[in-house]
Amino acid sequence: MDAPERVALIRPDGRLAVQWRGGTVAQATAYLASAPKSNRAGLGYWAAMADVLESGSLPVPMHLRNAPVGRMRSHGIGVGYRYPHDFEGADIAQQYLPDALAERRYYVPSAEGLEARIGERLERLRAEREAGADRPRPRSKAGLPKVDPMRTAGGVMKARQGKLAKIAETQKSDAGS
Repeated sequence: MDAPERVALIRPDGRLAVQWRGGTVAQATAYLASAPKSNRAGLGYWAAMADVLESGSLPVPMHLRNAPVGRMRSHGIGVGYRYPHDFEGADIAQQYLPDALAERRYYVPSAEGLEARIGERLERLRAEREAGADRPRPRSKAGLPKVDPMRTAGGVMKARQGKLAKIAETQKSDAGS
């Protein structure tokens, strides 16, 4: 049997479950049906939507804004952003929400299942930030590919748009023939 006929699932307890062909959908269904459930992500989503309805469009913090032109940075746009993955733990004290919502917490994990562990981690990170551990240590980049992900993503999007434009042009030309 080749790889497309096998599906491996690593369960939260670390064990590996392998299923062959037809049983894959059944296994996935049983797994999802028996997995612990939570509505906390949904509650967070709807709380955020309620804030959008109440507050409307609020300004994005200046350090999160894109500054494709150098002179924009002289106005404070894009200045001060720290990419979390450049630091150990990939967590730094940085405001992501608009000023009016800066203190809001939308996702509050339950004390059940894996969410309990997620909640413990979030609480630990929050406590570290509040304790002044705001001097994150830069993460070593040794062994990582040397790539600018945003520049590459922009190039990929531009290439896709170019290919789509050529396809549309060909279709238009073919339709006129």
